[in-house]
Amino acid sequence: MSFKSLEELPALMTVTDLADVLQISQHKAYNLTRAGSLRVLRVYGQIRVEKQSFLDYLETLQQIA
Repeated sequence: MSFKSLEELPALMTVTDLADVLQISQHKAYNLTRAGSLRVLRVYGQIRVEKQSFLDYLETLQQIA
């Protein structure tokens, strides 16, 4: 799925959504979730990233840069 702005992001993003938005591979997106860089939820065993967690992560990256 392709998103044109951050406002279009769903409340719960899949790893595929995360990879698409960050323009990284799914493997790297899974690594971000495993490393604890993003708060995740498991829904029936599937990883979901909260939109606010993702936005907080982006803000942290901007502060570091």
